[in-house]
Amino acid sequence: MEGKVKYETIAQNIMQDNTLLPTKVACIETLTQVLTTIQSNFEETKYRTLLISSAAFKNKIQSVRGGVEFLVAVGFRKKVFEFREHMILDAAEDDEGKEQQKNDLNIAVEVLKETLSKNQEKLDTFKRKQAEQKNEDQIRRDYALARIADNKARAKEKNWVGT
Repeated sequence: MEGKVKYETIAQNIMQDNTLLPTKVACIETLTQVLTTIQSNFEETKYRTLLISSAAFKNKIQSVRGGVEFLVAVGFRKKVFEFREHMILDAAEDDEGKEQQKNDLNIAVEVLKETLSKNQEKLDTFKRKQAEQKNEDQIRRDYALARIADNKARAKEKNWVGT
């Protein structure tokens, strides 16, 4: 349970970051996707390696406080190879260690999914308000354009009448 509490604490830190809710959720979703892919392909190193300079890593994980910390808690370490920085989850050497890593991944993914579930209502509300705001902005824009067209028509009418 100690690992679960650690993961829950970091996931809560991610959700308390000052970034917009969709950015925090994208971080949690990306972490979930990365760890789930590793679970499915644990023996393949390429799935346990993340390029730090990639746009996805920078924008979805590194930009949110707690994103990189979550990876470190799972066991990722920063390493440089081929002249570029990576976050790598090295596989344990013995079977017992590998089983522990897989167990840790399971717990981490479970915590991330629970975090997403808990915040889904907030995200839905945020998206609904965002859509409403966009709709209101469009109505204002359409109204302003209609007034401009109306004013142009009146000005044209006055010029014709005055000539």
